[in-house]
Amino acid sequence: MDPKAKRLFVIDGAKALRAAINKVFGAQHPVQRCRNHKIENVCQRLPEEEKAQVKAAMRASYGMARLRKLADWLEQESPAAANSLREGLEECFTLNRLGIPPSLHRCLAITNLIESSQSGVRTRTRRVCRSMLAWWSAG
Repeated sequence: MDPKAKRLFVIDGAKALRAAINKVFGAQHPVQRCRNHKIENVCQRLPEEEKAQVKAAMRASYGMARLRKLADWLEQESPAAANSLREGLEECFTLNRLGIPPSLHRCLAITNLIESSQSGVRTRTRRVCRSMLAWWSAG
């Protein structure tokens, strides 16, 4: 891959991934953080009884101003969840900033396309391995 070609990276928010993109391709390339992973990361830091409400609020208010208000509210309930929400929040809206058409947001704002294909390969590979192992050990 040519590191000078303009690319949009869609990642789950892992700091190591972001650091690798910066090192190999440079910090000038836009990065879209997966919105689903952001929700999961915030909810991991909440008590069980608050997870559903916060998840629903995050899905319903996907605008930076509203999510910042949610982070302010979370600050009282769970500072760790508020920090998780604020961390990298701007990168959750890279598509908006770049003017990417809303029709593409559904597939580019989350990492499902990548994870779905990897899951399919993993499922098929396991089947093959188990079948081959059973055949090999029986022979």
